[in-house]
Amino acid sequence: MTFFERILPTLGIGGASVDTILDQHQAEVGGCLHGNIHIYGGKVTQAIQDITLILKAEYLVEADDMTMKHVVDLNKTIIHCGFNVDPKEEKVVPFEMTIPLNTPVSYQGRNVWIHTDLDIIGAVDNDDRDYLAVLPHPHMQSVLQALQHELGFYLKSVEHKKKKHFDPQAHYIQELEFRPTDAFRGKIDELDIAFHLSQDAIELRMAV
Repeated sequence: MTFFERILPTLGIGGASVDTILDQHQAEVGGCLHGNIHIYGGKVTQAIQDITLILKAEYLVEADDMTMKHVVDLNKTIIHCGFNVDPKEEKVVPFEMTIPLNTPVSYQGRNVWIHTDLDIIGAVDNDDRDYLAVLPHPHMQSVLQALQHELGFYLKSVEHKKKKHFDPQAHYIQELEFRPTDAFRGKIDELDIAFHLSQDAIELRMAV
């Protein structure tokens, strides 16, 4: 092997790569996510120190007539490896991660993902991104079904707002705007709802 063939992986060329494969590409708020991290050897043997998994969310926040994107880390898991991966070798590392109770539900497309970072000793790290559809917690789903199927409201829009006094653990809260269709038409113009979940309770903030 030439000098250049040995040096290129330290620059991120021809080095080990990572691919995280989720068992399912959807999970409930408060649920658990499972999957496997596949590490593929490059052109030289490399030492893998750690794998870092970060659950990230992108919030669209309106301010001063502008929509800004804010990316927040919701959960983080570090897997200590301490092994070598040889050329063309594949290693598989299983993992699980909890979806925190303050994770935003995926109403606006792909806004939550798992970021995987492969820490390679003496070389440029490799990373991967896998999007996840986040479903409402069962307690949230009960409220949503009652609003939509029993009271005749429909979801009009979703906003993200900074409300530390409502949920100190959350960077932003998801505020859902509902409009009436049947019995409440003409009585209520809109109904805004935000959820705050704990291990054994659900709190609602409602405004009309």
